[in-house]
Amino acid sequence: MLKKDDAQFFSTQYLCHDKNHQTPTHCHAVGQLYLLNSGLISCNTKDKHWSITPNCLGWIPPMTTHSAISWGKIAGWSLYIPASWCHLLPANTCILRTNELISAIINRLIKWPKLSEFTDRQIRLITVLIDEMIQSEVVDSLLLPYPTDPRLVKITQAIWHNPLDSKTQVEWANWAGISIRSLSRHFMRDTGMTFSHWKHLAKVILSLEKLTQGLSINEIAYSLGFSDASTYIASFKSIFGVSPKRYFN
Repeated sequence: MLKKDDAQFFSTQYLCHDKNHQTPTHCHAVGQLYLLNSGLISCNTKDKHWSITPNCLGWIPPMTTHSAISWGKIAGWSLYIPASWCHLLPANTCILRTNELISAIINRLIKWPKLSEFTDRQIRLITVLIDEMIQSEVVDSLLLPYPTDPRLVKITQAIWHNPLDSKTQVEWANWAGISIRSLSRHFMRDTGMTFSHWKHLAKVILSLEKLTQGLSINEIAYSLGFSDASTYIASFKSIFGVSPKRYFN
């Protein structure tokens, strides 16, 4: 049940960065909710990389250790949610699909002055927001899970930092000192996806950062190891359902 005196733990912060901005690893005693109007925020926790884009909500439960990097021209809001409410919301970090009602409620909340107590009307409005978030679709395409096996961690970090590396799955297995069968089995166990799908998703997620920097489609395609622009566009559309040029529009 939401309480009126929870207002002392609720706050909002306007986000505005014209250049890349890095926030070092930290955590909050409260929950954190991101809503962006423009730009991209890449977050890392111990088990996943996730990208917050416009029209999505980024949710971080209390005491979740994370770091963040903003890309492109950031405009949006961060809401800090009292810990006593957070048992009603997802237990893990996630990206949620927003809607017009959620956006309208948040646009109302950010205009509230700092209060010592919520009014009954404000409590009702927050209750609707929480209910909408509970019903929202999780956007899995913006989440990149990390494996836990040290050999797989070694491989995924190498791919992330050098997506131009053209090793085959067999070559990666040999490089990391793991059999191809074990690589496939442990990768599925740790991440819920095949190695080839993870590699494909990683490159497309990396391309979001490059899109915010104004790179051309050709530049992005070749910098990430795609054979040509058409292959990159097809890969992007297979994940997000729209072309790279349309994604941030």
